[in-house]
Amino acid sequence: MFCKRTGIVRSIITAVTFIIAVSTFTACSSFSDIYNTAMAVKGNIGASGSGKSGKLPGVFNEKSDKFSDPQMSMSKIRAAISQHVKLYKLVVYGKGPDWEVKYNSYGSIVRKITKREIYFTYKNPKDGKFYYNDCYFERQYEGGNSFGKPAVVFMTPTEIDENIAAK
Repeated sequence: MFCKRTGIVRSIITAVTFIIAVSTFTACSSFSDIYNTAMAVKGNIGASGSGKSGKLPGVFNEKSDKFSDPQMSMSKIRAAISQHVKLYKLVVYGKGPDWEVKYNSYGSIVRKITKREIYFTYKNPKDGKFYYNDCYFERQYEGGNSFGKPAVVFMTPTEIDENIAAK
């Protein structure tokens, strides 16, 4: 019985992994985008410098979209990120609702997170290297249908050459 359950669990994990790989493949424009996405998920690209990229993702060529929530204006996003790093380029990408409410396993509201993708290039003051990254903002639920102030959450960075950070 234990072996049968283990086999079923392995099959489910394999199927989910395949679905994620296919969705990543269709969302990326090239093999290098797929590779960089996979390495970022594994934590192999970023502050360690083990995957320096010679070019930025295509999203940096797009016109920046805007949030309708006044707490998420470009100047406020820029200020929040700039508290941590020296920011060069900022792009908000995507349309639709500003926020998505997240629930715990009991169905209670926990927080809400931004639905749009936020990409930026920056210089890390700690190591002096240049990176691109993406982030989202979250607001913790405080009860009574109110949420706290937006706080930035950073994803896995990718090191880039200095000359493309400000392009």
